[in-house]
Amino acid sequence: MPEEFIQSATDIKAKRIIPVHNSKFSICNHTWYDPLDKISELAANTDLNIITPKIGEIVELKNNSQQFTAWWKEVK
Repeated sequence: MPEEFIQSATDIKAKRIIPVHNSKFSICNHTWYDPLDKISELAANTDLNIITPKIGEIVELKNNSQQFTAWWKEVK
């Protein structure tokens, strides 16, 4: 659940987070992009850096300045 994910990341003082259970299959009672929307909204009030690559996009784990777009908003 997005709320618990953000709380857990905050509790352990995470610097970056990667939401992974989203955007692959439409097998839930919510839209495929809903978790990304909720995580982004909840994290907006934190210092967490959310890593949200497009499927197949390269993530440079040692690059703290790598930026990701809200790509799912373009394909809804």
